Amino acid sequence: MAEHNGLKNLGSQTAKEDIDALIGYKGDVYSGDMGVDDIKSDIAAYNIYYRMRNSENGNIWETMTQYNEGVSEGTINGSKEFLSHFGNGDPEKGMEVLKKDLDSETNGIDMLKKKTTPERIAARKKEFLDYITDESGVAWG
Repeated sequence: MAEHNGLKNLGSQTAKEDIDALIGYKGDVYSGDMGVDDIKSDIAAYNIYYRMRNSENGNIWETMTQYNEGVSEGTINGSKEFLSHFGNGDPEKGMEVLKKDLDSETNGIDMLKKKTTPERIAARKKEFLDYITDESGVAWG
């Protein structure tokens, strides 16, 4: 299970579902259907969520604007920030946690993966991790 502080829900007595991951990046990977726009969207949503949690004024529009402007201007590396959330500020540790999270299967993942093939899931995992590596400079392999 990921070490980040996402919303948790008991999916069963034996496994915890990380709802944040399941409706975002992890659900997209295990559905076998994830394009570059999905990857960017999942990363941005996660980063904006964490920025909102730490925002002094709680203004979502201001938070989204600042984030998107920073990404567009190149002052914010969204993929590196994404990894930092998983690694408590350390993107390299975050990559390790993210990989473990992507490899952990839960009841929700079991349901999603029935609609695709193991080869498609493996390809989506690789595409996702390759994208984050290319954007952040933090290697996963």
